[in-house]
Amino acid sequence: MTTRPVHLFYSLMQQLKVPPKYAYSFMAALRLIPILFEEFQTLRLALKVRGVRYDRGVRGFYQRVKRYAIPLLAQSIRRAQRIAVAMEAKRFSLVKRRTYYYVIGFSRNDALYAVYLAVSLLLAYIAGRQFPYFDVTDVRFRG
Repeated sequence: MTTRPVHLFYSLMQQLKVPPKYAYSFMAALRLIPILFEEFQTLRLALKVRGVRYDRGVRGFYQRVKRYAIPLLAQSIRRAQRIAVAMEAKRFSLVKRRTYYYVIGFSRNDALYAVYLAVSLLLAYIAGRQFPYFDVTDVRFRG
């Protein structure tokens, strides 16, 4: 684990008082998103190499969903089972009180960062409304 996920994990448990099994589950889910995306890409390329073709329209969409969803869900269920077994082995469900190696608190810099982020988002929104890349008021084609 890198430093950033460890701090997020401890912040969830310490500041937000989230039980360890839910905080760990949230962190595991965040970690699984890129893995799921890689599996999707691998499956897409494998189907492309095999020359799989799809119909057009709704039927083609259904074929794609069927070809992608079943293998991805099966892999996700297997992975979730392994994570659940690991959490049980680490006794996440039985621990009531927990000690922390890192005690994480909020500082003045955290508050400044939150204000900076809010102001930046607000300014970006205002700039986007005042100076749009494209004029989107009338989308009809004028030939």
